[in-house]
Amino acid sequence: MDQDLQAFLEALEPVTTEDVLWRGGQIHLELTCYCTSLEPPDHLVSSARGIIMTQDQVLVLANPDGEHIMPGGRRETGETPAAAVIREVREETGLDIAVDTHAVVMHFHHTTPKPPLYEYPYPDFLQVVYIVQLDQPATIQVSDTYELEGTFVPINDLEESRIPASQWTLLHHIRNTMRSTPV
Repeated sequence: MDQDLQAFLEALEPVTTEDVLWRGGQIHLELTCYCTSLEPPDHLVSSARGIIMTQDQVLVLANPDGEHIMPGGRRETGETPAAAVIREVREETGLDIAVDTHAVVMHFHHTTPKPPLYEYPYPDFLQVVYIVQLDQPATIQVSDTYELEGTFVPINDLEESRIPASQWTLLHHIRNTMRSTPV
């Protein structure tokens, strides 16, 4: 494991861990999520995501692979994670957001051989996730080629089976943390 990554992770407690499959099961990854605003090793951060919330609702997006609550994507050359999530959320939802500090770091570890022509960090890479608070639900204008639709859903009505397990766990962990934080 990369020494910078090892030093970064030593101070953190995982919130959730799961196995994930990408590219139709060709890539197998172990995903571990940490709630932290500590800066991860930048050379391992391949993308950034956002959880878009109002007081009691979360944005749920649908694409051909299912539903999720984390719009975002890959960083472009020279782009910061914050700039990447702002650009990606605008592309995927039409929303103009502002971000400050990320709240989650997602650690992906490949358990399958490196795919041919794979240009991202291997065997470990990171994604940072920003929590975005809106005053009220906004109209979603999906113009992305992958996302199909998006809608705000009351968190209490969101069924656990509707989104990936790690996202469900993170959403409720973040929501409970926000409730217990004094204003």
